[in-house]
Amino acid sequence: MRDSNYGFNAIEQRYKVLGGIPEVIRDSDKIDLSNLFIKLYGKGYIANPRIQSLMDKNSMNPRDFLIGKDEAAAFDNKEYVKLSFSAACKVDVFNDFLTQAINNTLKVNSSRKEVYGDSLGGYYTLMQETTWGKFVSWILNLIIGGVIGALISRAM
Repeated sequence: MRDSNYGFNAIEQRYKVLGGIPEVIRDSDKIDLSNLFIKLYGKGYIANPRIQSLMDKNSMNPRDFLIGKDEAAAFDNKEYVKLSFSAACKVDVFNDFLTQAINNTLKVNSSRKEVYGDSLGGYYTLMQETTWGKFVSWILNLIIGGVIGALISRAM
């Protein structure tokens, strides 16, 4: 969304060309989903072009989605309804990406090590985010609690 050809500035410019007065959103109120995913999954989380690659990796095939050159052609041909459908479709796709990322189901190219690292904190986070990890954590807590309880009862 930082790109001047396809980002927020391009959207504002297209809206002005269509005769509208865009609502300008402060940069501090914008969320760059790609940047967010880079921070979460690492730089190599998906190949370029990121949106198309992420849709392919997650088996998404939205009907009204237009890639950049097709979107530009639709704009040049004054096919504004097509552009509107594509914009609405992209909002849905971004929502799906974000929802899947929150649910930890978004498929990316990053390995677990790239996402979580190899520190103790990384392993703990991984355990808390997976069903098997929660189960192992529960078992370990049960065993540790039993051992501590036995030691306390012996000391008394």
